[in-house]
Amino acid sequence: MACFQGDGWFTWFLAVLLAAAVVGVARQREWLTPSGQGAAFLLGVWVFGLGGGRWSLPLLAFFASSSLLTRGRRPFHNQHGRNARQVLANGLVPAGALALCPWWPQGAWMVYTGALAVATADTWATEIGVQSQTWPWSLRLRRAVPPGTSGAVSLRGVLASLAGAGFLGLSAGILSPTNTGRVEMGLLVSLVGFLGAGLDSLMGAFLQGRLRCKACGAILEAGETHEHPEEQEVLFGLSWLTNNLVNFLTNLWGGLVAGGLWFLFHIL
Repeated sequence: MACFQGDGWFTWFLAVLLAAAVVGVARQREWLTPSGQGAAFLLGVWVFGLGGGRWSLPLLAFFASSSLLTRGRRPFHNQHGRNARQVLANGLVPAGALALCPWWPQGAWMVYTGALAVATADTWATEIGVQSQTWPWSLRLRRAVPPGTSGAVSLRGVLASLAGAGFLGLSAGILSPTNTGRVEMGLLVSLVGFLGAGLDSLMGAFLQGRLRCKACGAILEAGETHEHPEEQEVLFGLSWLTNNLVNFLTNLWGGLVAGGLWFLFHIL
């Protein structure tokens, strides 16, 4: 699989136009905040300009499917649209994987799609799971908790996670840089995506920080803004481990595991 093919400035010109068009739609639908629009534009130009159509399609599949799931309402974890931190949490690992392509084309593809599979599975689980008629089950508290609580799962969310991982795995297999191993590649990406979403839930339940406002008693997640920032105390977990950082780490895990397993399969 050749990497970084294009016609110089014209390729980048098209990349700018495509990224601007995608961000324009997201802006109209209020899927992204202004900072999220800027981050998405830069990531889009990078992927569209360097990777071309093959690398762009899985990213567009993730973005389009995740955004359409929020149709008629805002993203659950951000009522004003996804911001730059949320965009980068899901986009930095795939963007970095693309840079590995000249030295390790197939492995870079697996890292790229593995990270996106985790992001897709987790996002689908969140956006579909919150629509469940019953409250999700907290893995840490072992009881039902309000929808959107980190570290909580529901049957609807788990099935959505499986579907999201399979959706990205299917695109990874169809767009595979090789003519052989497409099925294996798709299945591996799907499995990594599903397991990565599960890891995200476990980290959200047991490691992500929870804080309590001593002034008003509100329970907050790490990184959540509040009117009394100086009055917060840590209840459990790591005070610096936010939901965005959990997403980034699990996406990184998914990319490294997918790339590592693909490497092992081909040297054994």
